[in-house]
This record gives sequence, C-alpha cells and structure tokens, in this order.
Amino acid sequence: MKILLTDLDDTLLNSDKTISAGNRQAIDDLLEAGHYFSICTGRSLTGGMVVAKELQLNRKNCFLIAYQGCVIYDLYQQKTINEQFLNPHHAIELMSMFRELQIHTHSYRRGELLVFEDDKELQRYRSITKDAFVTVPNMEYLQDQNMYKVIAIDFDQPERLHQFVSDHKDFLNQNFNYFFSSPYYLEFVAKDCGKGVGALNLADYLGVAHSDVIACGDEQNDISMIQAAGIGVCMQNGRPEVKAVADYITTLDNNHDGIAEVIHKFVL
Repeated sequence: MKILLTDLDDTLLNSDKTISAGNRQAIDDLLEAGHYFSICTGRSLTGGMVVAKELQLNRKNCFLIAYQGCVIYDLYQQKTINEQFLNPHHAIELMSMFRELQIHTHSYRRGELLVFEDDKELQRYRSITKDAFVTVPNMEYLQDQNMYKVIAIDFDQPERLHQFVSDHKDFLNQNFNYFFSSPYYLEFVAKDCGKGVGALNLADYLGVAHSDVIACGDEQNDISMIQAAGIGVCMQNGRPEVKAVADYITTLDNNHDGIAEVIHKFVL
C-alpha cells in the first residue's frame, strides 16, 4: 500500500485553482486500487477542507495535512489525528518584531486567522484562502491561544522578508521551522513541525513504510516532505531549489496533469 501526498497550489491545482479532469481521474483510480491520498498544504484546516470538498475527497483513505504539517485530519471520519502548536511566547516575540518593521503578520488558530488589522495584505491573502478572521486587541491576547503558525506577508517589498531572516537568523533557528511558501509569504511553525514531519506522522499512523511515501510539491515549503518521502517529486513548474532535492521532476506541469503523471508512474 502506498500514500501519495501533494501540495495544492501550483501542484495539484491548475494556476486558476481548479483541478484537471486528468488529475481527478488518476486520484479516483489510486483510491479504487486501495492506496491512500493526502493533501499537504500550508493552508488552514478550514481552507483545506473547502478544497477537499470541491475535489470530492471526503472519502475513505483521504486525508488532509494543513498548516504546513501542524494538523493531520481524516477527511472521511472527520476527525483530527494529530496537531502541534507554536510556543506562544516565541510567536508573540516574532510578531512584535514584524510589527515594529511595519510588515504584515498574523497567526492561525483552529478555524480562523488572528489579525491586528484588516489591511490590504490581508485582503489580498484572503481573496485566495477565504479564511475567516478575528481582529485581536493586542499582543497579550495571543498568550492563551493555541496557534499553529505565523505568517509575514510583503507584496510590495518582499526583499524585506529575506532581510528579516538574515538579521534574526539565530533567534529564528533556535525557535522555529521557517520557510518561504511563495515569494511574498514567510511562514513559521514549531521547530519540530513541517510538511515532512506531517507526512511521516501520517504514514506511521496508517502503517505505511516510509519508502512507500510519495510526496509532490513545487515550493520551498515542500522541500521537507520531498526529502522525507521514499520518492520526492518536484513539478516541472517548481522552483530550482526544489528540483535540486527531488528524486523525480515531472515532464508535465501543474496545468497539464502533472499529478496524474506521478500516480501512473509510481503508484499504479
């Protein structure tokens, strides 16, 4: 038995955020053959479940790994299998640093975003994710919250995010696992969390050998699961640093049934 894990944006989904008929049929064939399928995304659990429903994945042997690996959810039984939270003190210190630099930041708890203001960065971000949000009164409010991840967003000057990493590398390395999920998004989860950890935790839960884990992605935040998997796949449209660590690079991109290619080559 094998498990296929796939990122959503620019991997399973076309650039217009839909799924191709070829990818959909290949997933159906995989499930009918008795294998496992899991979305593995940086999106929230709520946002991931919306996509899963649209893709008709609320079926047996279908799972959702959300928040960059921090939550594992059984889509068929509708239950959480595992979840990991940030240290709230470290998260608050991190977000305070971004706020001082006037870089948008918010955090995530179950079901909603925790934001400081409804600014243009949040509006543009939510136009994609559709997540609900709550405006928090101050940093102290976050002390008692179970937060999965923190994100910093800069659409106008994304180089500021790279500078932040360079300026605070010791603090970040000590307290977080962090990565870019797009050129404009810098994300932070607990140090012992990430897509790779989530992928292997799900495999262990299902009793699937790590060598039978196949993971597909395109961005920097997918690297850990691509490296952890028995077969790590980068999409043809993926970033060069992701292709460099992959065992296989698809000949087809996300807009032309790339996931179907992987399923037929390595699963069926």
